[in-house]
Amino acid sequence: MEDSKQLIFFQDQNPYLIDIEKLKIRSLESNDPSRSIYDFEANNLDDATKLESEKNLYEQVQNYGMVMSSALLLGLSKRIIDSAKLYTCDREQFGKPIGSFQAVKHMLADVAIEIEFTNALVYRAASSIQKNCSNATLHAAQAKFQSIKACEIASKNGLQAHGAMGYTWEMDLHIFVRKGWSYKGIWGSRPFVENLYLII
Repeated sequence: MEDSKQLIFFQDQNPYLIDIEKLKIRSLESNDPSRSIYDFEANNLDDATKLESEKNLYEQVQNYGMVMSSALLLGLSKRIIDSAKLYTCDREQFGKPIGSFQAVKHMLADVAIEIEFTNALVYRAASSIQKNCSNATLHAAQAKFQSIKACEIASKNGLQAHGAMGYTWEMDLHIFVRKGWSYKGIWGSRPFVENLYLII
């Protein structure tokens, strides 16, 4: 954002271009320290230039954003579960790796199932966008909804599998969980994508 000169934004689904210097910009706190979040306010919409665009540009951008953030959440879910698998194979209790206990196996298997289901939906949504299918928005919303669910379950079960160690800075797990918390809300929160189901 610091190096940007202009910003494109949507107002009533119409794209506008505005100079950064004409905006009131405020930095927001983020769950993910590696990611900057900003809030901006235009002092006067007359300072912005309305751009000519295709009729459904807003929908296209929204779909790309939902699929991109779905893929990121899917990757984070996979990384969290991989970390949990490694930890449960190394950590021993009663002379056995904790990953050999049925309760832990089932907990991680639940995440693996959600990830596989999410994987199919994300690929279908990306394919729908590429082929310009009429159901692209629905598929993107389904992928985002499922990827949020998968990441929530992966985070919960991943932290539980790590025990108290999962909450410490010594483990990398907190990095991926924080990123998941951040990406759940961008390009379509759970209520937003649920509402898209009703509209479509």
